[in-house]
Amino acid sequence: PPSPGFRTGSAFPYAINQSRRKKKLFVIYISGQDETSSSLEQSTLVDEHVAAVISRCCIFLQLKQGDVDALQFSAIYPQKSVPSISVVGLSGAMLWNHEGYISPEDLKESIDKAWAALQLQ
Repeated sequence: PPSPGFRTGSAFPYAINQSRRKKKLFVIYISGQDETSSSLEQSTLVDEHVAAVISRCCIFLQLKQGDVDALQFSAIYPQKSVPSISVVGLSGAMLWNHEGYISPEDLKESIDKAWAALQLQ
């Protein structure tokens, strides 16, 4: 998955600001230490079509379950389980959320739909 590219401080507020500044969707992936997270990372998130749509219209942030940023995000947008992928619009509203495994085709389609909705805002 794309890396936000920074090491210190909280990535969460920085990524929100980047998504607003660049007028892109904010996509948050919260991973766990489980089989489903592993298969999501080894298939869906490395799929070339998913990578293309993410690089075109998203600021992507991967968080680990239990980390400060993941807890901060979950306090605002409650997650029931991991792995979870959430798409947040420029207004801060959750546009889409999926928990568990998702196929590359379905993830790409969901991001495309959220991107189309964002263009209408």
